[in-house]
Amino acid sequence: MAKNDNVQPAKPMTKRQRARWDQERKQSSQVLLIAAAAVGLAVLLIGIGLVIQKVIVPNKTVASVAGVEVSNAEYQQYRQIMQAQQAVNLAQQIQQYAQYQLQGTEQFATDVTNYIAGLKDKNAPLDYAVLNQLINDKVLESNATAEGITVSDEELQQSLAAKFAPANEVMNPVAPVTSTNGLTDTASLTPTQTPTPTLSEASARVDSAITTYFGTLREFIEETSSYGLATLPFDRAAFKDFVLHQERLQLLRKKLGEKLVTEDQATKEIYADAQQIFVTANITDPTDPLTVTKWAQAKTKIDDVAAQLTSTEVFTDVQLLNTTDNATDNPTTGMQPLTQYAALGITEPISTQEVGVIGEPYQSAEGWHIVLVHQRELRPSQSDLATKRDEAVTKWVEEKRATSNVQQFPEPTATTIPPTIEPIPTTIPQPTTDPAAATATPASEATPTATPASATTSTPVVTPTP
Repeated sequence: MAKNDNVQPAKPMTKRQRARWDQERKQSSQVLLIAAAAVGLAVLLIGIGLVIQKVIVPNKTVASVAGVEVSNAEYQQYRQIMQAQQAVNLAQQIQQYAQYQLQGTEQFATDVTNYIAGLKDKNAPLDYAVLNQLINDKVLESNATAEGITVSDEELQQSLAAKFAPANEVMNPVAPVTSTNGLTDTASLTPTQTPTPTLSEASARVDSAITTYFGTLREFIEETSSYGLATLPFDRAAFKDFVLHQERLQLLRKKLGEKLVTEDQATKEIYADAQQIFVTANITDPTDPLTVTKWAQAKTKIDDVAAQLTSTEVFTDVQLLNTTDNATDNPTTGMQPLTQYAALGITEPISTQEVGVIGEPYQSAEGWHIVLVHQRELRPSQSDLATKRDEAVTKWVEEKRATSNVQQFPEPTATTIPPTIEPIPTTIPQPTTDPAAATATPASEATPTATPASATTSTPVVTPTP
């Protein structure tokens, strides 16, 4: 008997069974369709999100300068590199302030934390201060080219190489001479120059310096910062491009400033090449009962020094024998503006004493001085010239921007006032051992001026070094 003989044929489904089976099959199909639709919708939404985040948002236009669009990606990278540098610079200042036990680090610490937090947001809202700075850079670059002002790659590399040069290679150039008001008209002193590096040598020096600084920047942001950590959102190549572009802009501003404001438009200032021998009175407290005695002792010593100065030829030898701190007590060699001598308290003898003659002992708030002026003349004030050129370039950029069809998307509201970005300080004020003595000036130390009474006193401008 065959094995399958016991298998009974299936009975036909009843109408009820058939209807139920059809209904269950239809429901299963609907569930599968809904699930497939849900998965498809999720994939679509993810895809749309990625397109928005990776394509639309980075490529959306945040500004337009004379028809040239500025993308959000360009703006965000500009912002992030600036914020990363500001975070490092402020953190270094906090350490230096702490070293000198100065106040004001709390706000710096908050700023560092905010800068690092801002690096985590790749699509941060527009900061119109940063955007305006980026726009001004583009206005300057495009219009300077139209004016025929350009910067070659060799100029760019040599300029950066000089800034990254070792300290012992830094040169001290001398400004051109202007003969006025009966002051000695002499030829410009030629500084001892180090050999100019070749283009390849300059490029290698710049590349090495940028690599070193970028490594420090990344280590701080990603590994060691006590103010929070972030992943650096740009690589070395982007950072190098930023540094080179900023240096190119600085050189363009320099050339444009030279074109807009010539040296004869600057206030004239006394420049001098001088030496001094200084004997301190060691007065730390004016109420000290030994003050009179200390001044008398200092006078006795300076008179003894004066007796040793039999001629100008021996001045340097006598100076070395009677100087305890050459770097602090003696002025920098070569022609210097009168303001450089103010910290030494000898502006009066520098500006009035006969050239080439050893002066009589001169009393300042700190002690006694004997000054020898080798050379003195009026020259355009480099600080005043720098200020006027900077103001002229800023005004020029504003005028060009007004006619360059600049748009921002979205435009700032009427109540939004873009804040001014202040430059990051590159130096820390040094505390004085005696604030009262640092500000005190004897009646005889009235600072002379070579400018007319109607002229205004300018403030020196310090150019930051990368």
